[in-house]
Amino acid sequence: MDVLKFAWIKLTPTRALESCGKLEKAFFGTTYRLLYITGLSTFESGIFYAIYSRIVKTIIGLFIFAELWNLVSEADSLDGIIANINVTIIHLIAVYRYRNMASNKVLFKKLATASQVENFDISTKQRNKLVDFWASENEKYLRLLLTLGMCTLSIWYVYPLVDDIEYNLVVTMRLPYDFRNPTLYPPTYLATVLAFNEIGLFVMVNDIILQAHLIHLICQYAVLANCFENIVTDCSYKGNVARSLGYTKLNLNNKFKTKYLKRFDNLIDQHKFILIRGQTSSGNTEVFNDAYGHHTRGSDELPAFEMAHA
Repeated sequence: MDVLKFAWIKLTPTRALESCGKLEKAFFGTTYRLLYITGLSTFESGIFYAIYSRIVKTIIGLFIFAELWNLVSEADSLDGIIANINVTIIHLIAVYRYRNMASNKVLFKKLATASQVENFDISTKQRNKLVDFWASENEKYLRLLLTLGMCTLSIWYVYPLVDDIEYNLVVTMRLPYDFRNPTLYPPTYLATVLAFNEIGLFVMVNDIILQAHLIHLICQYAVLANCFENIVTDCSYKGNVARSLGYTKLNLNNKFKTKYLKRFDNLIDQHKFILIRGQTSSGNTEVFNDAYGHHTRGSDELPAFEMAHA
């Protein structure tokens, strides 16, 4: 296992990990390496990787073109049309999503680094466990998605060899030559298998990227919720003030009051930060301020305190 891990690291020296913090690497490290090895990384600048990436993308483009060519020229049955449209649409959607992510890579990088800010508080064991849990869940579902995807692809590879149709390929497509003969069919079949494998990984990697961002977002909200739930404990110096005064009289302690207000402001900032990360519109901030009852810094009131701890 250690040998495989070492080989995996050596085969995927992506530049995306060079500027990663600990939390970003925990959630996106494997995803960045998958992007690198599949030729889809947008963080690399080397000439050899650029050539490799261009070859992979050309194979994907030619494969989709062959599917579309068959769809408009050799659609001889309703079942064939439906099957061809189904696969082609999946591939075209994957291309659209990848182009969207590539053109907005700065935004996606900001989303990936959202847990590196100061207000993202994981100073307690409970919050560290939350982060570790969601990071492990991300790895688990990444491996599950890859396993299910590769198992599905393996069925596509074998099916044309055992069905009743002679010289069938993994998917219906049109090629610029007649491959339906014993000489050309084997190399054509192998070439289409390799191309279909590339585009299958392309679809899976797109899903893995979105999955990583969604789980990362869930983790941020889980930590934020824990911070709100334990705001009194965090502000009462390990509970000493709370035990001496009781929860209903904590607002009489000025030191606690100051710390509570500062903590509450920081949590509001973190919530708004998650919601508007990557956006430039200042109007959204006003809407979120309205949602918090126009709470502003320097206020002497303890918002939502007595309601939560009456």
